[in-house]
Amino acid sequence: MAKKKTEKQKDFQKAKLRVGKTAAKPSNYTDTSFKAKIISLPSQSLLRQSQSVDDDIHRYVSLLKHHSSTTRKEALIHLQTHLPSNPSIYKDLVSGITPLILDQSKSVREALQSLLKAICQSQRGIMELHLGSILLFVHSAMTHISPEIRRDSTKFLQVLLENSSDALVRADFVKSLKCFCQLLNWALLDTKKSISLAITTASTGGIRSKLDDSSRASHLKVLANFLHFGLLRETVTGDADEAAATFHPLMSRYMIPSVSQPYSHLKLFERDSSVLTNVKIVSVVDNTDKTSLNLEGITTEDVGTRRKVFSEIFAPIMKKELANCLKEGGAVGKEAKMINDILQQVQAKQEEE
Repeated sequence: MAKKKTEKQKDFQKAKLRVGKTAAKPSNYTDTSFKAKIISLPSQSLLRQSQSVDDDIHRYVSLLKHHSSTTRKEALIHLQTHLPSNPSIYKDLVSGITPLILDQSKSVREALQSLLKAICQSQRGIMELHLGSILLFVHSAMTHISPEIRRDSTKFLQVLLENSSDALVRADFVKSLKCFCQLLNWALLDTKKSISLAITTASTGGIRSKLDDSSRASHLKVLANFLHFGLLRETVTGDADEAAATFHPLMSRYMIPSVSQPYSHLKLFERDSSVLTNVKIVSVVDNTDKTSLNLEGITTEDVGTRRKVFSEIFAPIMKKELANCLKEGGAVGKEAKMINDILQQVQAKQEEE
């Protein structure tokens, strides 16, 4: 009888709770917890699979604006290894990667250089279609406030020279030379009269820092190639196979022209480059307008105009600065000697004309 009474009292006894131990669960407890898993099948749709290449390119182009430099670099490497075969995609691709010329990360700029070279090998002539927009960023990099960006700027210009040299020198020959002068700290300045030719020292004073010898040598090497293509190399009019197929000496005159402006020598829509003394110069001292030299208004489509503008405006300044570079010797003096030889060849051709 006493045993049954004690068993009934157990039902009404309160369990003691101890620190660090969980309370015992009741006998009628039901576990209601559950786990969920997701199965993803991204390549199941045939329509999605056909558009995966284009979507992949656009997705990685959007990653080029990521805040992490590592992500931007990996996106460029992926684009280089997965270049599309469809030429229509390259418009968005080139316009998306071009702003990275001014990227602060050196590794991103190096990856961009290799990507541009791969694009030029994959699609011949693609740089000429986007030359204007690319040159805007290249010239901005050559006059950038950051020394690291200026140091790599001519590497992108060298890529353009290797793939579209003729279009480059015809489009922005004068502006590129002005950017070279700013990059190398060669002032287009007459110290006696304190006037600058179409460029003011106020806008370039912040970028005039001393460059190391290796950077100066690389800049001078690209400048030598630029002057060679712009002043010594004649415009390519056709391949040897096309010339062999010509049956009459005057047949080429009735064929479709291979240059963008075949009648530029007539100078129907441009200024006469012989009047180089009638242009605009900006005074640094009093900021007044004088008899000036406005180089931006001169079209340099033909090699004769480029030689004349270079000989009258840039050659005297370069000869003076190259003399100092030759005295330094080393890699800088070697590249300066090559440019000096080009100047002598240009002068000889000017005398022949």
